[in-house]
Amino acid sequence: MDFTADDPSDEVTLKVRALVSKSGPVPGHAPLDILVNGQSVISRFRIPGGGDLPQLMTFAVPGEWLRSGSNTLEVRSAQDSRTTLWLYQMLLESVWDRDAAERALQADRSAKSVYSFVTYHRSADSSEWQSGPQLQFQIDDGQAAPPAELSWRGSDGGEAAISFVDETTSFLGHARTAGGVWLQLRGDLIERREHPDGHAQRFRTEANRGEKWHESGELSVSLDTGSGPVERIGWRDQRGNTASIGLCHDGASFTGYVQRVSEGLIGYRGVIGDAPKPRKSPDTRGASQAKALSKAISQEVLNVSGGAVIKLSLVIRTFFGDQQAWENLVTTLETSSGDRDDEHPADLTCVDDPSFADMSVEQLRDVVRTTGRDVFYVADETAHTTDEQLLLLVIDRDEVVADGPQEARCVAADLHYIDPEVSMYDSPLSELIEVCFPASEDGVIRASQY
Repeated sequence: MDFTADDPSDEVTLKVRALVSKSGPVPGHAPLDILVNGQSVISRFRIPGGGDLPQLMTFAVPGEWLRSGSNTLEVRSAQDSRTTLWLYQMLLESVWDRDAAERALQADRSAKSVYSFVTYHRSADSSEWQSGPQLQFQIDDGQAAPPAELSWRGSDGGEAAISFVDETTSFLGHARTAGGVWLQLRGDLIERREHPDGHAQRFRTEANRGEKWHESGELSVSLDTGSGPVERIGWRDQRGNTASIGLCHDGASFTGYVQRVSEGLIGYRGVIGDAPKPRKSPDTRGASQAKALSKAISQEVLNVSGGAVIKLSLVIRTFFGDQQAWENLVTTLETSSGDRDDEHPADLTCVDDPSFADMSVEQLRDVVRTTGRDVFYVADETAHTTDEQLLLLVIDRDEVVADGPQEARCVAADLHYIDPEVSMYDSPLSELIEVCFPASEDGVIRASQY
């Protein structure tokens, strides 16, 4: 296969998902060779796992092997292979843009978000599959990710829960009929398209965590199980976002909950109506800044107990008129930790790249959105020139932007107090300040005030 390297000097990450079939009861044998422009990435590589499940393997391709324009990737199974090599997926991405290939793949899949499956079912005491009604659905909540799990309950009392393979080409699950009989359920994909038969229900949604509800974008839902209307739908996508909604009797509104990746549970409700205006996507002028953020972020992932990943908050420098002031600010952020023994400096990523010079908050929002973060701090001229090193805190969450500007000055030395609360509290800034950081008359957030 051929591919183009935007910057041939950058290392490339190659991700391969593959399986070697078994030879009866013993592991198979199909050594794998991969070459880039004639250079060997791996040679006679034995795929682990024993042949039971596809394995995801990651390899580094040095930048000096790449060239401007067309590059060639070769994949070979050794001549002495005795069983079959199954290649499920191959992804290439810049080392500075972690998971870019997965995001692009998910975005491509989500462009055709209506899935149609032929279904089969059988009772627990039967080995024969019987044909069932076609299943067609669309769940588009703006997360641009294929489904991983889907469940529903019909108005007749029947219900089902299914899980999809990673490629979303088939599913397996179980169903309970309106009469109370449990069945095993499976399906095979027969079609994907942009629009469902008939009209999908399009809801204006709101989310809350606490007392107030806030606008939270649009949700498009269509589910035809072949067994009549449904009253409850739940889902999880391949990014890990989950939700469950209960529909009113006429389907014109719903109530439920949603949980985004790395966020807490929040209330979720919606009514059918005109959708809000879509938020502006980052333009191509931010490509270099997005790359700079990805490069900085690649240095800051924390591996904690259980293998979880923490996203550190960003401090982005936009003023480059005083290098010593910037170094002093970074020292403050890295060393300030309060007076108690259990306190420590804030977990932050400081971005020092001239391509961000003099960028506006709105421009920064567009770039930071590409990282999946919704909180960041701006080290502008004020942060460099004030005695308290006053950073600009910016919150950029769908559910709170309707409540007005989500910006406030905060003291750099107090970020070890401020950042954890801001990152966890899904409410408008005014409410957050009222609850956690009663601000002084000058509107500056200081830890000493709460």
